Amino acid sequence: MKIDPAVLKRSVEQLIPQMQAIHQHGGGEMRLLELAQLLNLPLDEKVNALLEKRGSMTFRATSPDGGEFENRGAKVEVSTPSVTIVFPALIAGTYQSTPASLEIRFGPATAIQGKKSFISAPMELLSMTPEKLTVKVGGVLGPMLSRTISFA
Repeated sequence: MKIDPAVLKRSVEQLIPQMQAIHQHGGGEMRLLELAQLLNLPLDEKVNALLEKRGSMTFRATSPDGGEFENRGAKVEVSTPSVTIVFPALIAGTYQSTPASLEIRFGPATAIQGKKSFISAPMELLSMTPEKLTVKVGGVLGPMLSRTISFA
């Protein structure tokens, strides 16, 4: 999956203040489809409809700069030329939001996953600033195969 750094930067610059506003209101929602579009996932009409049907990610503030999120619905698989992205029935975790950054940490059994052949890699962390997006994915053997990928 080819990522255009300029497009990704604009997406991150939109997402950080959106999440900060949601957090400052004590919580709120963001459509899962909107989040996937902001992260520039390759979506066709069928996948758009499936993600739209999944509804919204619900965010709930639990501290001055963080909270919890979740989304429930039917499992969705998005095939790309390089990997299959799997949205499990329950997506959940925690987040930290400041005016200049956003960190989304997925729970171990509730993470979006990348699959290729027989290997699955759960997305453990999305960390964003206007300058950089960092994605940490886990491996089947835990920390030994975990990878952190940065896009500047």
